[in-house]
Amino acid sequence: MLRIDPDVHAQVGIAAAVSGESTNQWSEEVLGRAAREVLEHATHA
Repeated sequence: MLRIDPDVHAQVGIAAAVSGESTNQWSEEVLGRAAREVLEHATHA
């Protein structure tokens, strides 16, 4: 569970709907992509 700003939560809901995904699906995809990017940069630094 994440605690996020209500405005961010609303934006996530809209982005997920536009993408045709649930909020959970969209969040998992986006967070996973961001985590992989950070880890990739950390291991190549």
